This record gives sequence, structure tokens and C-alpha cells, in this order.
Amino acid sequence: TLQKILTALEEGLQSEDPRVCASSAIAVSWIGPRARQTVPLLIPLLESGDNDVPQNAMEALGEIGPDARQAIAPLKKILTGPDISIRVNAARALRGIQVDPSVYVPTLIDLLGEKREEHYACIELSHLGDPAVPALLKAMKDKNATRRMNAAYTIGNMAGWNNLTKDHDQVTEALIALTQDQNPDVVFKAIQAIGSVKAIPEISIPVLIPFLDHSNVDIARVAAECIGDFEEKGQSAVTSLIEVLRNPGTHESWYYWTVTDAIRRIGLNQKSAEEISQLDMSEIPYCSKWIFIPLCEYPDFALSFLKNNPGAADVAPRDYETLMNILRDETPQYQQLRKQLYQSQKLPLAIMAQSADPRFLPVIQERMKTADSYTGILINACARACGAEAERIVQISETEPGDFKPASAWPGTDPRRKSEELGHGDGSTEVIVTGRILRKNKQPVEKPCFYRVNDSMLLGEKIKEEVPITYDKKTGRFVFVTDVFAAYQSGEKKSEPGPYQTGSSMIQIEAQGCKPLTVQFYDEMPDVEITLSDAN
Repeated sequence: TLQKILTALEEGLQSEDPRVCASSAIAVSWIGPRARQTVPLLIPLLESGDNDVPQNAMEALGEIGPDARQAIAPLKKILTGPDISIRVNAARALRGIQVDPSVYVPTLIDLLGEKREEHYACIELSHLGDPAVPALLKAMKDKNATRRMNAAYTIGNMAGWNNLTKDHDQVTEALIALTQDQNPDVVFKAIQAIGSVKAIPEISIPVLIPFLDHSNVDIARVAAECIGDFEEKGQSAVTSLIEVLRNPGTHESWYYWTVTDAIRRIGLNQKSAEEISQLDMSEIPYCSKWIFIPLCEYPDFALSFLKNNPGAADVAPRDYETLMNILRDETPQYQQLRKQLYQSQKLPLAIMAQSADPRFLPVIQERMKTADSYTGILINACARACGAEAERIVQISETEPGDFKPASAWPGTDPRRKSEELGHGDGSTEVIVTGRILRKNKQPVEKPCFYRVNDSMLLGEKIKEEVPITYDKKTGRFVFVTDVFAAYQSGEKKSEPGPYQTGSSMIQIEAQGCKPLTVQFYDEMPDVEITLSDAN
């Protein structure tokens, strides 16, 4: 029972072994208000010479809450005591006991200027929220630059955690003033906080725009990110953001991607779409693929942009579905854009495969000419998806698990792709699975569904999540695109391209009138013929 547990913990709190005391105090904190009877035993522990004991005791007192009010006096003493490292713990406990914030906020504000304790003070003030704002506004004008910086940082956290519920305009005005600080670290945090608060955009945005050209790339980047945080309310900054992309300088690539992302989050209109369509982004090609999808709302401008920036078609996986919908859109306004996409050498293989469209075969064959051995396997799968003949077919059924497994399949490794002298990195690899799903009478199944029953990174996790497939009910042919865990060799002297170790995707296949069948799909999978047994 709870009382028996508390009795045992009371004995632990009185132990001469500080480890037992500290552990017992933590256990009390987990019980919370129901452990109120332990308060008289926790208070003496505040004076322990072992660091863990007083810290854990304060944690317990804070979790017990208002019933620990008799600990207020000794906790207030710690706030101004010689050990600066536990003052935040005392403040946290007092907040839990629901003491008036004016008792401990001044201590936390002081700690914002202390190098080793600043972070914990920031976090505690951020949790407190509105009651800390007046003191933070004052701290933004402090002579100590570290304190000014951390005051802005705290406001940003507070807003991000939805603990800033009022005074948004006043706070924003103070942050705007702080952007003129002589210390670049202060300026960075002030701009960052403006993006979190997101108030009075008509004043904030004009202040932020000049920082896009700042010589400090971190400040320039956070200004772009902050403008993007305003979303559609940042529309007045789009032309300035586009100018950054028009004339890319020597800033790091991450800066230009952030600028592009800000434009994407704000959204385009007719004017900005036309401006973007004229950009040459050959120096920052990774940005072209991120802005392309929003630009497709204006097909003519998207077409012009794609002709100038062919790499834009190589969109990120999160944009696959949108681009596939454009390829399926038969309306006249998308006709020329679709035509250009069907001729693109940069379109992701996964999109071509899922379309299952033979019109992609000429492009696929052209890409095969320059592909390495590993990419060639993926391109071959893409070709099969679009109608090319399969060189090999793996039979899978209730009694046949399939006779294919790549050398790289976990727990094995492909020795051609691994060297003990080189390092490695973990990631993922795209897998395109093609084939047919039939009943035992060789007729196509009806309404097949694929369910992922394990996570591709953590085999055996108990989930059942439907995943999309492309299926032709007349022929039973399907295309399934997924990704699996992959470990790669790093370094310049890799003997063979591709991952040396890969995971798999466990899929449960269900269809009308058929028994479910669980199939393990691997990297480099040939064409498969899956036969489902009748349900009865």
C-alpha cells in the first residue's frame, strides 16, 4: 500500500548514507502531494553537504506542492545562500509550492548573467510565464550582455511553449529595440524571440528585412527564419527574400535554404511567383527543388522556372504526392508543365515508379546510361514499374517466403561495400518493389491493402499502418515505394556503391476474400509474384 511505501521512504530519508537519502527523496517526488507527511524529514536534508541530497529534496518539496509550505523559509534562505549552483532548484521548488513569484524571480534574473547557471534559470523562467515578463523586460536593458541575451532567449522559449499569454506587443517592442544592441549574440537572440512571439508584423517585418544582408551569417539566417515564422503575414518581405536568392553570395548553403523555406512558409502570389520564375538558381540548386512545388500553383511560371532550373524537379519526399497529383492533372493549364516533367532527367525515380506510366521509359533508359551499379538496380525497378519486362520473378506465398535476400540484409553485410579502414554512417535507402498480387487461380486480387507491421528502423515494433501502393486491378500489377535502414561506408575510396548493410520492410498484405499474408521486402528486390490464399 502507499502508506507502507511512505514508511519505507521515511526510513530512507533518515539514512546516514547520502545515496539512500537522495534516492528516497527522488522516489518521494514521484509520489507528489500524497507524500505530504515526508515534508518534516525533507527539510533537514536541504542542509546536507552532499549535492544530490538537497537537490533531490527540493525536487520532492516542489512536487508535493502547497502542502510543503513549511519549507518556504529554508528555501528562501538557499535563494541567497553561498551555493549558486542550487539556487534554481530552490526557485523551482518554491514555484511548485505556489509561492508568490516575486520571492524567487529576482534570483533567477540574477542567474541569467551567470555563465554556468544561465540555462537552468532561463528554463525555469520560461515555465513560469507571464509573471516573469516585467523582470525580463527590465533585464533586456541590463548592463550585462549575457543577461540581456538570456532575457531575450527566455522570452522566445516562453512564447514557444505557449506560456506568454499577454503583453505581446510590449514584449515585441522591447525585442525590436534589442536588435540594435552592439553585441551580436544579443541581436541573434532578440531576432529569434521576435519570431517566437510573432506580434505586430507591420512593425517587426520592416525591422527584420535589413538583417537579411547582415555580414554575420547566423544573424542573417535567423532573420530569414523569423520572417518565415510570421507565415502569410510576412508577405511584405518576400521581394527582399527573393533578392537574396537572385544574387547568392558566399554565405553557407543553410542560409539560402532558410531564405527559400521562409518564402515557402509565407506563400506566393502572382507577383512573387513571376519574380521567382525568372531566377537562375544554378549556384544554389538545392533551393530550386524546395520552392518548385509552391510555384506549381502558377503552372506557367513553374514551367519557366523548370526550364531555367531543371534540378527543381528532384523534389523532396514530402512533396512526392503533390507532384504526382500534378502529373495526373489533365486540365489544360497544366498540360505544358506535365509535358516538361515527363521529359525531366531529374524527376525522382519513386515518382516515376508510382505513376506506372510507360511514357517515362525513354527517360529511364537514358538515366541508366550514366548510373552506377547500385543506382542501376533502382532504375531497373522503376523501369519495371513503368512496363519493362522483368528479368527475374521471385515467388512468394503462404508456403513460399521467397528465395531472395541481398548480401546487405541485416544482420549480414555486403563485403564489396565495406572496408575496415574507412568509417561509416547510418541513413536510409529508397526501395521500389514491383510485381503482381494474385489469387491461387492466377486472377488479380481485389482491393489489396498494404500495412506496415514493423518500423523500418526498429524491426518488430508492433504497429499496423496502411501505406500507399499503385495497383492495376486488371493485371494485378503493383508498385510499392518505401525506405529501409541503410549503413554506408564513408570516405573517397569506396570499392562498390551502395549501403553495406540494410534493413527490411515488413508488410501485411490484405485483399478482399483472401487470407492476410506478411511479406518481408528487401533492398534490391527483383520483381515478385505474390499469391494469396482464399480466406475460407
